[in-house]
Amino acid sequence: MILHIIVAARAVIGPLPGLLFGLVLLGVAACTTPGPVKPADQAGPVEPVDESTPTPEPPAVDAPAASPRGTAIDTRAPKYVALMNELHTKHGFARTELERLFAQARFLPDVPQKFAKPAELLPYNQYRQIFITPEHVASGRSFLARNKPLLDSVEQQYGVDAPVIAAILSVETKFGKRPDGGFLVFDALNSTFTGVPTREGFARKELIEFLLLCRDEHLDPLAVKGSYAGAMGAPQFIASSYRAYAVDFDQDGRRDLWRSDGDIFGSVANYLKQHGWQKGAPIRLPVTADGKRPEIKALLTQGTARTTPLERVLGSGIAWAGTPGQPGQPGQIDGNPDISLLIYPTDDGEQTAALFPNFRAILTYNHAVNYALVVSELAELIAQPQPATDGKPDQTAN
Repeated sequence: MILHIIVAARAVIGPLPGLLFGLVLLGVAACTTPGPVKPADQAGPVEPVDESTPTPEPPAVDAPAASPRGTAIDTRAPKYVALMNELHTKHGFARTELERLFAQARFLPDVPQKFAKPAELLPYNQYRQIFITPEHVASGRSFLARNKPLLDSVEQQYGVDAPVIAAILSVETKFGKRPDGGFLVFDALNSTFTGVPTREGFARKELIEFLLLCRDEHLDPLAVKGSYAGAMGAPQFIASSYRAYAVDFDQDGRRDLWRSDGDIFGSVANYLKQHGWQKGAPIRLPVTADGKRPEIKALLTQGTARTTPLERVLGSGIAWAGTPGQPGQPGQIDGNPDISLLIYPTDDGEQTAALFPNFRAILTYNHAVNYALVVSELAELIAQPQPATDGKPDQTAN
């Protein structure tokens, strides 16, 4: 009832303070507290890229209403009725308030277009040029030096190497310098739910998680900005990952992924830890392989999802690139980890690499192989003590 007035007044007085909105939602939530999210059920912070299915054009919207933010969405559609029923019956949101809130949602045509052409589909040697330059490497090293005490504390608590935290924050938002992506998250998720059939299930789940997050953290759902996929803050967590993995590292009573360096660094580290990160272990290592041999060809074509014990891979005729004591030659590798093999293009030709469990931990953050490759390479470069003199691909190991 109060929110009726709040939502109706938004067009006149602008966005409401997040705390006020959160308190109202809490008041109408029938005192229902959402249960804990199981980390195993979560997607990565950024929605994975579909590299095989083209995204169709968004459907037409009946009787669109003009708005600077886009066109109105028909929330009378059966899937919206079902969504709001679930939010009401399962999560305790007042039905009338949901109707008022979703009436503010707008369809943004840019969102389906961005899903159709993600940068991650570029060849790696083109994709890396977006994120790895001498300037990026220098900024990463400066970031490590400037935040060393805090990063050391995070690394000690979570066991995640500081350079990979820096690399992820560099790739995602240039260390928080562009954290909002320019989209209202509520509009972006509704646009995906309405106009991207291949992402409809993802968008529905994240809309629920987003409204729960806003209630948990006292945020105004009509004011939070993020990426076209609904990712938020400096580390670009989608709502489900925010709720499951974000931490209050600075212990101020809230998990702030926009302004708190401690919460930002700790949340990235916690995410990687929960997905199997092993401190000091390799991410990827270059190898040489004769792809014409049947057993090696089988290993190279099985993809990154399937793994093989390291000893078996080495026994099949694959060898480490480089020479002992030089970049590319591994030190002591603990145990017999499961690895996969990947061939990818560089400016100097194709490179074959062994991918270790830490690579797969990064791959859960964003399911595009190119993303994990660029984060691992940038982390390796940032960690090197000598300044980078060019932006050519580095073949050394973490």
